[in-house]
Amino acid sequence: GRAHGRPRRGAGAARILGVVAVVAFLAAGAAGGEEDKPKPRVPLGRNLLENFIVVPEYKTLFCYIEKVGCTSFSILFDAARRAQGASSPNDWRRIFNQSSPRRFGLQRADLEEMVADPSWFKAVFVRDPLERFLSAFLSKCTGGHDHNGAKVCTKGFGTANLTFVEAVLMAGNATNGTLGDKHFVPQVHFCGGLNSLTLPHYNMVELFRPETVRERVLDMLQRAGIPLEPIQHALDRAFPAPKKRNVEKRHITNSKDMMAHFYSEPWMVKTVAQYSWADYVLLTSLQLDATSTGKFIDPDPDDGGEGDKW
Repeated sequence: GRAHGRPRRGAGAARILGVVAVVAFLAAGAAGGEEDKPKPRVPLGRNLLENFIVVPEYKTLFCYIEKVGCTSFSILFDAARRAQGASSPNDWRRIFNQSSPRRFGLQRADLEEMVADPSWFKAVFVRDPLERFLSAFLSKCTGGHDHNGAKVCTKGFGTANLTFVEAVLMAGNATNGTLGDKHFVPQVHFCGGLNSLTLPHYNMVELFRPETVRERVLDMLQRAGIPLEPIQHALDRAFPAPKKRNVEKRHITNSKDMMAHFYSEPWMVKTVAQYSWADYVLLTSLQLDATSTGKFIDPDPDDGGEGDKW
C-alpha cells in the first residue's frame, strides 16, 4: 500500500541538496569545452518512469517493480539516503516516491543519460510471473492484507469482488494485453521498458527469491558502495535473515507456497503464462537462476535491437 504524506518541516533544504547532487552528477564532464558534446542516451519509454528510485548520494538508480519486494527496497534505499542526511518520513507507509525522479525534477532525457552513464550503478529485481500475479491477487483482491487493496483490485479488474479463476480469465482477455493497475502489469513495462536496449546497461538484474534475496541485496549494496552499518536495522527489517518474519506481516502473501492450490488447472497456468509471455522471454534471455546475476542475452540478435517483443 502507499500513502503520500507531506514531507516534514525542514525537508525542503535536504531535498534541495539532493536535487543539487543529481544536477551536479548530470553536469559532470561538461567543463572543459564539453558543453556542446551530446551525452549518450539509452532510449526509454514513458511508461512507469516513476518506478525508478534515485539515490544520488551513491549514484545508484534502482528500478522497483510492484510485488517484487517494492516495499522492502523502498525501506532500504530510504534508510541509505537518510544516513547521508536526506529527509524523509521514516515511515514505511509514506516512503514511496520519496526518491522518485519527479522529486529531483528529472525528466525522461535525464534518466536516459543516467542509464547510459557507466558511473551510475543500475539494478533491478524481477520475479517469476505466475508467482507475482498470484501475490498481487492475494495482496489486493483478498481481505486482511493491504489497506488499499480494494482500490487497486478494482483498478486492475473493474471489481474488488472476484475469485482467482475470474482474475485469470480477465488476464486472458486483457485489453491491449495488460490489466489496468501496475501491480498486475508485466514487468517488462517498468522503468521505461526492460528490454534489449536498456538491460545491457544494468549492473545487476536479479531473480527475486525469498531464500536468496538477502544475499543478493547484500551483494548489491556492496557493489553500489553503500555502507552496511548505518542501514543494518533497515536491512534486517526489510530483508530479514531466513526463517524470520518481515516486520509488516499483513503485506506478506506467501504466494509461492500457495501456487499449486490456486493454479489448480493447467489452463490457468497457461493463461497467466501467455499474459506474461514477454516476462518469460525476459527471464530466458537473462538466463537467471537462484545463484547468479543475470546477464542479458539477446534471444534474437538480428531484430535490430528494437525490443518490441518485450
